[in-house]
Amino acid sequence: MKALSHPPKKMATAVAMRYARAGPIAHVLKREAVPVARLARPTDALVKLLHAPLHRSDASVINGTAAGRVYSAASAPPGVPQFNLGSFPRTGGAEGLGKVLDPGTAEGVKAGDLIWIPPMVGTGTWATHAVVDTSKAVIVDAETQKQLPLELLSCATGLITAHRLFSKTLPTALKSGDTIVQNAGSSLVSVAIAALAKANGVTVITGANEERLETARKVHAAFGSLVVSSDTKGAREAKAKMGGSAKARAFFNGSGGASFNAYLKLLADGGHCVTYGAQNGFGLMWSGSHHFWRDVTISGINTPRYLLGLTKEQRAAALRDAVVALSAAKFSFPIVAASLDQFEAAWDDTVREGGGRKRVLSL
Repeated sequence: MKALSHPPKKMATAVAMRYARAGPIAHVLKREAVPVARLARPTDALVKLLHAPLHRSDASVINGTAAGRVYSAASAPPGVPQFNLGSFPRTGGAEGLGKVLDPGTAEGVKAGDLIWIPPMVGTGTWATHAVVDTSKAVIVDAETQKQLPLELLSCATGLITAHRLFSKTLPTALKSGDTIVQNAGSSLVSVAIAALAKANGVTVITGANEERLETARKVHAAFGSLVVSSDTKGAREAKAKMGGSAKARAFFNGSGGASFNAYLKLLADGGHCVTYGAQNGFGLMWSGSHHFWRDVTISGINTPRYLLGLTKEQRAAALRDAVVALSAAKFSFPIVAASLDQFEAAWDDTVREGGGRKRVLSL
């Protein structure tokens, strides 16, 4: 098998943010010019990256703290979905959007196709070029490209998470007049949930960290979400806004922490809580009385693992359904573009400011 379908006289060179060992990003991540790997698998394609988001959770992969939760193909126990992190040195970045330059021998892919690289592919996306396993990537069709800005489409994991939380994770579907609570502040996912809720006549109360309260109120304003502090004081305010009684149908928990139980109390009898995200490194503690007195149920989702368990067609449908629904809900979110040369400042901004806007590398 040929390494490339049309091998160039000179091998392409990529500029990438790479790390040769796990550790703090400031110490281990370096900008390097490296030869692009050859197409070793029949499903490999050479891709020019266009946009790649910066997620705070990327730090847990690079510094190694995610090692206990993310298995490589070689170390995964039987029956556990496998994430291919690759060998060192690795390129940072979990997902991104790119254009196929050379499809090699990959079936169903052609030069010029726009593809989304999901986090379960294991291809670092903070680079100008990458070799991508197209059997796990998703071709973004022309109609989907029209629905949202490409920079926002590159954050598809968050879009799918929001759509799945709102539409797929509850025992019974939400309906107009229902109330839901969430605690992920000014994050892209929480704002996307608020957009879907408004479009469906569902009331949303959102908890945000005290220091980011005004930012959260600003980004939620267009979608009518009431924003309160994510502590016990905010939970009391949320209850007062519900007329003094717990009547939320659902609680989408994205940040955990000490106030988790206080927000759980806002659920009506038979309400359901779905936990997602990295929980800011906090565990969850709650009273068992929620279960045996009020029939409250709790579940959790992990979107990268969910995507890994889907077929290629199902992943494409999950992306398309989320994008269409969010476009119909007139969802938007502030995007700040940065080049690879501006990576350090963009990353510092991501860590320092958190939500309220998404930093995306334009490559």
